[in-house]
Amino acid sequence: PRGYLELEKLVKAEAQVRVPPVVSWDEYTTLAKLCKIGKDHLVLASTLLHNLGSLVYYSDYDKLKDIVILDPQWLISLMATVMSTKHSFAKDGILKETALAQIWRPPTYPPSLFPFILALLVKFEIAVGIQSIPGFASTTAPFLAAQLPMIMPTRHETKLPASVDLTDT
Repeated sequence: PRGYLELEKLVKAEAQVRVPPVVSWDEYTTLAKLCKIGKDHLVLASTLLHNLGSLVYYSDYDKLKDIVILDPQWLISLMATVMSTKHSFAKDGILKETALAQIWRPPTYPPSLFPFILALLVKFEIAVGIQSIPGFASTTAPFLAAQLPMIMPTRHETKLPASVDLTDT
């Protein structure tokens, strides 16, 4: 439909002027209204644009469905920040939330998006949230990050207790 094409053009234009190229679902709904796409067709249109590579949207994942990434390249760059070996913030495969501000800096990665970014990393199985691990005296929940060249740290490499199940997210 014509409205879908208009939305795609509008998404590309918005991606060029927004830093980061991310909008809330409510803002995205407003953009869709400009293209005469109602709420009843918006998820379908968004899924189509996602499948075409024009934007990134996950309607089936509760922690991600409230945000739309207008430029898929932003997501690729985000993944590169975690998979990079240029920094050493993930010690023994553990990336603490306190290090996130060192890795992701505004305006490209504002702190308000950190929960969304962490949910993306968990969805793509790049990171696994670790909750209440005995022996960690941290006030923030650390994340197990799979960094190159290490794909998934072993229990020995991360010094995790045997009771921690790494297969559950």
